[in-house]
Amino acid sequence: MDFDATSDFVAIVERSQSKIVQLDYEGNLIQEFRTEELAPHRISLAPDRSINILYESGQSENKNRILENLSLDGESNFEIQEGEINGFNPFVTEGQVKNYKDALYYIGYYEPFIKKYSEGELIYSRKTIDNYDTSANYMTMASGEERIFGLTPATLISSNDFDVKGELLFIISNSNGDSGFSFIDVYNKETGNYLESFRTLDRAINLNVYEDEDAILTIEYSEERFLFRKYTLSGFE
Repeated sequence: MDFDATSDFVAIVERSQSKIVQLDYEGNLIQEFRTEELAPHRISLAPDRSINILYESGQSENKNRILENLSLDGESNFEIQEGEINGFNPFVTEGQVKNYKDALYYIGYYEPFIKKYSEGELIYSRKTIDNYDTSANYMTMASGEERIFGLTPATLISSNDFDVKGELLFIISNSNGDSGFSFIDVYNKETGNYLESFRTLDRAINLNVYEDEDAILTIEYSEERFLFRKYTLSGFE
């Protein structure tokens, strides 16, 4: 499902086996461990060589256990707890996590928010997309006693991907019902406050800040093909 790397090893999320695998750069197995009954979804390695894991909330009886910091051996250092958000429908906890220096950033995919953590403590939680009301994002379909969550065409999705550069967060915003919604939003990483946006040529799927050349790299989707593009960032210093 996901991977991250340090200078000497790669850590890979094996969701179907609830397992984290660590390999060296020759592809040799260093070690692996299972995440018990929890299904890992996203991973981010911290500077202290600990592992931050974002779980799928619907896969555990302990549904408050979403984000956890583990040692390289899989021992829990601390858990990050979340309250009951919309009854924990499976879309709410979908997102991306990324370490930058001593902080962990959690950007919602379907729920438009930015969260910043330090050592398991929530520093701030900010709504994105101008405090957009997410109640119109979801619909519930009934089949007998079964209830299935779905997305409406009105859904605004906070983030396909994000990255950090200096004091800034760069976030790909997205809309479920508007294929021309092609923007990268810029936020202050210390406060979570919105600063400005710039439009990409096509709908961006992934991004990476290329600090050595003061640029941002994107993968964009246009007319049934994927394009690799580079934008300068001189205007965002």
